[in-house]
Amino acid sequence: MAETLTAQEIGQAIQKPSESLDAAIYRFINWSKMGLIKPHGEQHPGRGRHKRFTATNLLEALLMQTIIDAFGSSALSARQSVEAIKKMISKPHFDSAKQALVLSRGPGGISIARVKFDGIGKYILESELDAHMVLNLQNILARIPSKED
Repeated sequence: MAETLTAQEIGQAIQKPSESLDAAIYRFINWSKMGLIKPHGEQHPGRGRHKRFTATNLLEALLMQTIIDAFGSSALSARQSVEAIKKMISKPHFDSAKQALVLSRGPGGISIARVKFDGIGKYILESELDAHMVLNLQNILARIPSKED
């Protein structure tokens, strides 16, 4: 069985500077209650038993928090981008050591592109979108336990 994480452990990972751990845990639990992040195993494990989460859930939480912080998005709208990012990084041609993901926001919403690190400046200069966030997934993925289901 894969190593699982508690809501507290994920809360610690998404905790903002000068934010209480309780606030971060509460935010993550709310995402779970909303169905944005689904726990591993039973949805309702019973009295005195805590929900458990996977490394994938941790990745989802880190990405959601990053998108919310950068774009001021709601958790609900950030979830769509998280799913798109998970699909992009699972493709065999994605290499987090050579590529970043650039999330760009414009009137039509958020778009996501894989861009080589040495081409980010050109990509942004040629873009017609208003705001850009560069995700260095190598840093984010380094915070995720390697064992998964």
